[in-house]
Amino acid sequence: MLGQFQNFVENNGGWSLLWNDDGRAKSEEACQFLMQGIVLHWCRVSNIDLSREVNIGRGPVDFKVSQGYEYRALLELKLAKNTKFWNGLEKQLPKYQEAEGVKLGYFIVVLQTEKDFARLVEIRERVRAVNQVTGYTIKHIVINALHSPPSASKN
Repeated sequence: MLGQFQNFVENNGGWSLLWNDDGRAKSEEACQFLMQGIVLHWCRVSNIDLSREVNIGRGPVDFKVSQGYEYRALLELKLAKNTKFWNGLEKQLPKYQEAEGVKLGYFIVVLQTEKDFARLVEIRERVRAVNQVTGYTIKHIVINALHSPPSASKN
């Protein structure tokens, strides 16, 4: 499901929907809506429930997905430039997992500028540390939404 979103943004022009006509990057909420639009029909066909902004008592998690009670995951999407980027990984997502009793979480990182790549230097280590401390499983996925990526024919 997340691979479908990643492929659309990176390889099928979806990145262009995350930018305004004047060249300014769109908001985190726009990224969330785009992701929802891309994966919602896939979820329905696969009998997976996708809910956005579910308030589980500790604040709203970006997405909750489930196929029955046993197979559940929480998804937290952050723009790499977000000033609370690491808080999303180290505080928000684990707290939502604890409140909901969900072992699996996905931290979805959207890159919109070259500067955003600096966040990735630490991501594996910080994900591993959070998993070790909390006992939950958090996986990360990186979505490259840079403006006007180079054409494959020009490489």
